[in-house]
Amino acid sequence: MKICLVAHLNDLSGANRSLLDLSGALVDQGQSVTVVIPRHGELENALIEKGINYKVIYSGTWAGVKGKEKKWKKIYKQIVNFFAEYKFYNYIVSEGFDIVHYNSIVYGVGARLLKKNEKPYVWHLREFPEELSLKFYNKTLVYDVVGNSTLMFGISKAAYNVYSKVFDEARLKVIYNGLTFPSSYQNNERDFLFPEKITLVIVGAIYSGKGQLDAVRAVEYLYNQGMKNINLKVVGQVVDHQYMKEIEDFINMHSIHNIIEFCGYQSDVTDIRKNCDIALVCSKSEAFGRVTIEAMFNKQIVIGSNIGGTLELIEDGVNGFLYKQGDLMDLVEKIIYVIQNKKLSKQIVENAYSTATNKFSITETATKVMDAYKTVKVKKNRERGLNDGY
Repeated sequence: MKICLVAHLNDLSGANRSLLDLSGALVDQGQSVTVVIPRHGELENALIEKGINYKVIYSGTWAGVKGKEKKWKKIYKQIVNFFAEYKFYNYIVSEGFDIVHYNSIVYGVGARLLKKNEKPYVWHLREFPEELSLKFYNKTLVYDVVGNSTLMFGISKAAYNVYSKVFDEARLKVIYNGLTFPSSYQNNERDFLFPEKITLVIVGAIYSGKGQLDAVRAVEYLYNQGMKNINLKVVGQVVDHQYMKEIEDFINMHSIHNIIEFCGYQSDVTDIRKNCDIALVCSKSEAFGRVTIEAMFNKQIVIGSNIGGTLELIEDGVNGFLYKQGDLMDLVEKIIYVIQNKKLSKQIVENAYSTATNKFSITETATKVMDAYKTVKVKKNRERGLNDGY
């Protein structure tokens, strides 16, 4: 089958890492895959390294951060996308792709013409726009085009529950994210030097939806309760500068610069994870939680908020811990419990590692996606009176 996967950005954020893993797995299954990217950059380099075909069609997202995007930028993106729409559609037709697969709801260049001309396309629903503080330039158009996809893939039951309220449930499927796991980490064990060394990490773009301030507050509380060996690494690109200022103001007010380290955006967090025993996931609403699975694979103790997709990944007290989202003291108590129960922590990380590798392999995800593609092609062939061959 000839497949076109469409990226929404040029970085290696969680959504694009998932796209990269999926495209590689589909190629391994013998499929012909091309990834369309909106500009040159980090994702392009990763595609080249993996030997995956790609095409650059300069374009932009059809949404911007509420109150943050300048008017001229919005207008510029809309003009660029107007021309990219036709360039994209002509490319799809000329190459004869069997299916077009969009990777994010925040980008859909070309989809309007695919819908108009009844070409098959599917959509991955990986995020909640409200959580990202995004505002669509034309929400009615977006929901019309996305909602008329032949199929939509929600990356968790939480995502399904949100989108089934606005889209046709018959077109929605739950397919959990799968990850490509390197084999080099399999025999690594953690020493858990608690309480001599207490190192935590929180990974994700810095904006209020990811809850980095909650993590900072929890660490500050424990530090002032006598845990002088505690420290927190914050990994991620600053998306909301106002929220970042709130975090910095809190750090300044409580004089805890020595225990909080901002690592910025990292294309590979593996080395940082190796040196941090506890991973925090403080999101207000996580559609899935790729960072949770990555932490589990790296044998970190994961403490996550009891909301969204995180609830589907962490079994409290078995492969990680859940705390009540927004409840500072509950988060603090979970951190203390982990530190005081070193033997249990060692068993939990083994359970977590098993969860990651057995339930969230990219091979299984790619097989389910491929099966979905086949149902789309069968449907289109029948509509055109063709046979069901692939």
